[in-house]
Order: sequence, then C-alpha cells, then structure tokens
Amino acid sequence: MSLIAPEGLLLGAIAGVFAVRLQHDPQSESARYIDTRFGQIALVERQILEFPGGIPGFEQTRRFVLIDLESPRFSPFLLLQAIDGGTPSMAVLPLDILCEIYRTEDLSDAVRALGITFEDCGLLLVSTIRRTDAEVSVTVNLRAPIFVDLRRRSAWQKILPNDRYAIRHRLR
Repeated sequence: MSLIAPEGLLLGAIAGVFAVRLQHDPQSESARYIDTRFGQIALVERQILEFPGGIPGFEQTRRFVLIDLESPRFSPFLLLQAIDGGTPSMAVLPLDILCEIYRTEDLSDAVRALGITFEDCGLLLVSTIRRTDAEVSVTVNLRAPIFVDLRRRSAWQKILPNDRYAIRHRLR
C-alpha cells in the first residue's frame, strides 16, 4: 500500500487553519506564549485543537496546538504539542480524508460516529521517527488516525476496527 502522495497531504486545510509558527508574533496582544522542545511559540485561542476525550495515554491532556516547524528537514510533518499541564508532543502527518489509503466504509463509520462531515474533516497520522546507527526509520499509525473537525476545532484519535491498517506502517 502506497501511503504518501502529494495530493494526499492536507497541509493547506489543517496547517493553514491551525499550525502556528515557532516565531513570535509581537503584534498579537492576545497571544499566549508556551515553551516547546523546539522553542517558544505564541498562540491564540483560535489555533487550539480540543480533544474532548484526550488522546489514548494522555486522557487528561485535552488542548493541543499544531506547530509548523518550518524546516525542510521536518516537512511535511507537524508537531502536535500539548498546551495545558503535561508536555506530550508528537510528530503527525496531515492526510486528506479522501486519500485512497483507507476504505471509504471505514472512514464513513468513524466520521458518522464522531458527528463530522467529510467536508469539515482532516486526518493526522501519529508518526514515530527512530534513528539507529544504520538508518532512520519513519512509521505512521494507520490504525488510529486523528480525525480533526476543522469547523469546530475538535479532534479525536479513533482506533479503526479494521485490522488491515498497520500500527507501524513504514514510510522509510
């Protein structure tokens, strides 16, 4: 199964709406500054993604922000960074919900259960980057994508019941 194709990326919809830059915006008086492992960022309320049930393993952490690391080295990945209590952060890969990776029925069931329309939905795939002496390995979790409601600024990580989707799908 081929995973990443340029037309499958949803950087325009997700990153354009939510992703913040690592640089400060001194003109934004309502900005709140938070420290991340990549530097300090300024964010405003409209950039926050609310996870009503948290993320598995971080159920008490409900508010996150997507950070565009603005580096070719990290492109096309974004950083999903917690902004309240705790410090979880993870690399995520934006993906168009209409991509051919997932069966339409599987996505339809999930979107319907979450109360999102396809037009308002984007996907984020949680990524793992492992470095050894010999190589860098990048995998994404296809079994539990994050569904983002772009209109309501809410997100949920949903485990899909179809076992055809790998938990560690290797990209490189």
